[in-house]
Amino acid sequence: MKNIKSSDGVINATGKLGDSAHIVSPASVDFFDEIEDGIKSTVRCAIETGFETFSSCQGHVGCDSKYQQRTVTLILDNNELIFWQHMISDLNIVHQYKSPIEYHILARKDSRFDFMILIGSVYDLNETITKQNDLEKAILTIRTKYYTLKNHNYRNYTSKALHINEYF
Repeated sequence: MKNIKSSDGVINATGKLGDSAHIVSPASVDFFDEIEDGIKSTVRCAIETGFETFSSCQGHVGCDSKYQQRTVTLILDNNELIFWQHMISDLNIVHQYKSPIEYHILARKDSRFDFMILIGSVYDLNETITKQNDLEKAILTIRTKYYTLKNHNYRNYTSKALHINEYF
């Protein structure tokens, strides 16, 4: 089933603000047509780097607070979770945003997690876009570092992930 895109950019099952969207596989030919424009580049960046996305939202003015944030949710294993937590922490320290990039662990399924990254609010769109660009740059820049860490013994994973700020 295809989602509907409204005139104000909302993409979901009905095209109405606050409704749920149909799940679309990243393997689908039309996958990126089903992603809202404001978050599409971050979703593309994460997928092309080898991470699995679950949901995303570009943020919307005029709805309850949970839909005002620009977000992307990834499915991560234990080691990836540690990596992303450190990466976001390092981004916040290096760039000293007015409001930091936040993250939440939404659910755990065995050794996998739904990891939501809250990039920013549509009410502070300039900083949100800056944070989104910084996040994408970090993801692309650390691609080699991530796969190097992923293919080695995980004993040193956490301490190595702490030093990723040298890459951005």
